[in-house]
Amino acid sequence: MYRSANGRIQEIWWVQGGGTPVHVDLATLGAAPPAADRPSAFTLEGPNTQHVAYRATDGHIYEVI
Repeated sequence: MYRSANGRIQEIWWVQGGGTPVHVDLATLGAAPPAADRPSAFTLEGPNTQHVAYRATDGHIYEVI
């Protein structure tokens, strides 16, 4: 995860052992505003448990799942 120059939260991932890397603009998927800082990410055990949180330019904290 990283914040691009335009403030959008970006993710690059791939399946271990092969496959083509996938790029996703997480903020666009969640219709969230641009980020003011670097994102923070964490996972929990289990499927679909990746979370990304960041402070947006409007001063609010957003979480993209």
